[in-house]
Amino acid sequence: MLNKLIRLTGQNTIFPFYHTVSDVASAHIKHLYQSKKILDFEKDLDFLLSHYRPMDLADVISYINNGKKTEKPGFFLTFDDGLSEVYNHICPMLYRKGIPAAVFFNSAFVDNKGLFYRYKASILIEKLSESPHLVKNNAVVRWAGGKNKISDIKNTILNIRYAGTAELDSLAEILHVSFNDYLQKTKPYMTLDQISSIVQQGFYAGGHSIDHPEYYNLSQVEQLRQTNESIQYITDRHLSSEKLFAFPFSDTGVQSTFFTSAKIDLSFGTAGLKNDPIRHHLQRIPMEKGELSAKKLIINQYLYYILKSFFDKNTIRR
Repeated sequence: MLNKLIRLTGQNTIFPFYHTVSDVASAHIKHLYQSKKILDFEKDLDFLLSHYRPMDLADVISYINNGKKTEKPGFFLTFDDGLSEVYNHICPMLYRKGIPAAVFFNSAFVDNKGLFYRYKASILIEKLSESPHLVKNNAVVRWAGGKNKISDIKNTILNIRYAGTAELDSLAEILHVSFNDYLQKTKPYMTLDQISSIVQQGFYAGGHSIDHPEYYNLSQVEQLRQTNESIQYITDRHLSSEKLFAFPFSDTGVQSTFFTSAKIDLSFGTAGLKNDPIRHHLQRIPMEKGELSAKKLIINQYLYYILKSFFDKNTIRR
């Protein structure tokens, strides 16, 4: 079926992306999304290899130079947030199977020097889940605006955006949660030495913003600062000669003028199987959708692509 869908749509090159792969549900992730287990991830890879050829960065650049066309179906894997499981589980498996990939890093979080605000939210929810009596704590109720049901407080926490990071820090103080202790004990992110190690193995490194904001809430000046500084962090340390970038969350709200100003050679969005008019910008397929396999996810992307074609919704407009 997939081969027919590829021929029908003409979309024979895909860009799947993940964040992490683990058999353990870490506190900083478990209340945000369900990550792939190691065996399921390997099944995903085997499925991809059975229908597409693995592409390296040179292949991707050739694909762009040829008008985003290739003769044979191909895939290029990417991983966002620079999490430690990429070093511990993912890269060894990819290396063994001969699959290239790019990993994108938030410069403020490398070496576990900072923590993504959504990961803070998940850690706080885990604390409340483990100690439900805290929901009745007067300080917690005041923080939540009078809410005293765990489901309501969880939703309040999850609804906080990048600009409200201080609110999460305030709740952490109330709950006696130390994000610094969590960073040092759990070490959710890769270290600079680990990044250097995977680059030496042939994997690619790129920027993912400084500290993972929603770009649609930023001015273009701040979008460019977040982008260029995260890329500069990578290039200054001689981790990549190409300026690679993956948008945090999505590229929603990013205007075409951004791409003419940003110091980027190649960038990636998260809109799924979609055409993008920006020559050096590629849209990726999110691969962490509950327990759905790569086969189901990718077939669904092709079917959705066909459906959108009837409404002329297959191309992003900026």
